[in-house]
Amino acid sequence: MGNIRYEVDPPEGDAPIWPLYISVSEYDHTWHSILHSHANAEIFYCLAGEGRFKVENEDIPVSKDDLIIVNPNIAHTEYSLEDRHLSYIVVGVKGVSFRAKNGEEVSYQALNYAQNRQDLLPYFNSLVSEADRREAHYAETCYHILQVLLIKLQRHEHFSAEYITPKKITSPDCLAVKRYIDAHYAEQLDLDSLARISHMSKFYLVHSFQKEFGISPINYLMRRRIREACQLLTHTNHLLSDVSHMLGFSSPSYFSQVFRRIMGTSPRAYRQALRTSNNNGKSKNA
Repeated sequence: MGNIRYEVDPPEGDAPIWPLYISVSEYDHTWHSILHSHANAEIFYCLAGEGRFKVENEDIPVSKDDLIIVNPNIAHTEYSLEDRHLSYIVVGVKGVSFRAKNGEEVSYQALNYAQNRQDLLPYFNSLVSEADRREAHYAETCYHILQVLLIKLQRHEHFSAEYITPKKITSPDCLAVKRYIDAHYAEQLDLDSLARISHMSKFYLVHSFQKEFGISPINYLMRRRIREACQLLTHTNHLLSDVSHMLGFSSPSYFSQVFRRIMGTSPRAYRQALRTSNNNGKSKNA
């Protein structure tokens, strides 16, 4: 068996979330592994075998009962070990993206359900069965099975779902830069290093990134760092100088300058206001 793909009929009205397709794949000589992306998310469940899953610049091992979620517009591919043929079910899902529990954007999630396969696998098998038989109201049935599956997935401690209107990405290179910033924001990044990573000139990178996301890559980096700074100021007692260093700022004074420009207040005042608010809340509940 190579690849069997079932397209699911669209709803009569506009549904924000919908199973676009369901595929059952197994490695054979026709398998061609190339990086590709979709405007929709994909949910993979590995049925048997072993292989590798490549997501942008990451390469991870996969085997039986591994579940991989790939977010929209993320370049990915999978390939099998020739002596341990990889097989899996994949569901293409319109209108949903997955985030980490702390709200951070992620390219993918990789989880293993060996201990709880009966909690998820029957839903994947039911989706395949419904799409294959195409009996009356099969599409609506697939929709409701998907809803239960998404709820089951959101019970996992590591991630949550965000319902979205998928955006067509016109520049995969800019998306790769954005994802790189999200993963490496605490490192010493500047426009020169981002241009080298993207294989674009600095001018073209700034122009393209601004057009794609409405913000320059450096301003996006600063906002990403400040978002993390707010978490550290809220949930830790780290010194401001430590927070500055942890997030890759060149100095505490520059950290304070950027924080004030974005948040409208200093890091110290931001933390103090939070503590005052929390203390007042405790007093009222006492």
